[in-house]
Amino acid sequence: PFLSDRPPSFRYLQIDTEAVGFPALGGEVEPLFCSLAIYHVESTTSSHDPRAAPVPNFERCGRVTEVLTFDVVRDAGVEAACYESLWPYATSLDKTKGSHGEAAQGSRCGVFPLASNLNVSNLYAILIVHKVLSEKDDAEIYTKPAKSDSKDGTSPSIDVGKYREKAARASSRQGDFLMPFAFGVAPLLQIFGTDIPTSVNSRAVQIPLFKFTNGFGDRPIISHIMVMLYPRADHRTSGIAGPAPLSNSGTAMLVMRNFGYLGLHQAVFSKSSLRARDRLVDFTGEIQVRREVLKDSESDKSPRIVDDRTYVVAPWRKEYVAEPTVNGGRNCVSSSNDVTDKVPESSEHEDSNSHDKSTSRFYAKEMAP
Repeated sequence: PFLSDRPPSFRYLQIDTEAVGFPALGGEVEPLFCSLAIYHVESTTSSHDPRAAPVPNFERCGRVTEVLTFDVVRDAGVEAACYESLWPYATSLDKTKGSHGEAAQGSRCGVFPLASNLNVSNLYAILIVHKVLSEKDDAEIYTKPAKSDSKDGTSPSIDVGKYREKAARASSRQGDFLMPFAFGVAPLLQIFGTDIPTSVNSRAVQIPLFKFTNGFGDRPIISHIMVMLYPRADHRTSGIAGPAPLSNSGTAMLVMRNFGYLGLHQAVFSKSSLRARDRLVDFTGEIQVRREVLKDSESDKSPRIVDDRTYVVAPWRKEYVAEPTVNGGRNCVSSSNDVTDKVPESSEHEDSNSHDKSTSRFYAKEMAP
């Protein structure tokens, strides 16, 4: 509703990134900046030698949706030390006071459109993890396992405090510049299969993070997927050395909801799942659909009789309200009122007296195809 200009041939997939971390480090070092999108990877075989290993058809490989960007930081000390990278457009007065005033904070939850002509067996949810641009040695704690100080090999030798200081210096010097260092792959075929859902299908997936090789665009990701698809094939003739090496115990938790052709409103449909959000912001950031909890008298859908000949039918989906957004639909947070994008335990998690539901922090962002 209220987004009726969306093509009916699009399927929709909601992905909520619950967590991204490296437990082996023993603590949070710096903010992680993530980007999430749907990729299409298609392979082909050589017409001269059918026995040759399949190679990626780069003309039909790449990103097919808009990118959802967000940051991951939970430690208040890390957030304060890396202030410049998290709030690069803060004023000098805010920096002097040590706060970011009122700022806009996005969501980790995105609704991705999937065109009907795209085969689900070729679609992958790709998460790329970035950090502030720094020296190569500073990124090795994420990509290489730490050496052990103990004989049993269970105690890693990582000085978290030292790396936090280096991250703070890098944030103050080049906080505007990011570098990718890890990525994760979630094959949609293995998660949901090929069936078209008649009701919302939810899955929670934990994926490992692999080392990202800089300087080659998204080629390392596509090459890694090809090795995943054909592990026994000899990819050396196609220039693929092998799978990407694992990171230092890096993992990401993704909660996915497959809407199929049920429509965008499933993102805020309270009866579909406990993962339903209060707001859905469209890809332009100019309009949002908000869900309200109706009273018993308002939820009556029976026709209303005005006179002997006039019957007024109740509005369809009266609990949904379409309205313009403020700050592109993003959350307005302040240093004294920290807002995190956590999933509520129930669909009625917010009371109307607590705060304005038009700016509820539990919202999903529609991504453009």
